[in-house]
Amino acid sequence: MSSSSAASASSADTETPIAGDPVAGDIAWWFASMKAVAIRPGLWSTAVSQLVKLAPNGWWRRAPFLPIPDPSYFGFRLQTAYGDTEQAPPVDGLVTYLEWVKDWNATH
Repeated sequence: MSSSSAASASSADTETPIAGDPVAGDIAWWFASMKAVAIRPGLWSTAVSQLVKLAPNGWWRRAPFLPIPDPSYFGFRLQTAYGDTEQAPPVDGLVTYLEWVKDWNATH
């Protein structure tokens, strides 16, 4: 793979929304999101912090035993940010959000 095609593939990974409800189990969206964060070590601690803050209490007692945000909260955020709860947000929206949280925490 040439460097230009690698760059375009990387860009496509973060800009293209993946259809489906990520809370209901859109594995492709979660993997694309993890990849987008994994290649940005400066966002790792922010991502983990947000995951812990947004996870419902006792998440480890309920399937799928992952600290996934409450579906109603996630639906509300999708509706207010993108106007649609049926379409997964673009992965670059997650990266932008994490960068904003990091900047906010650094200034407050």
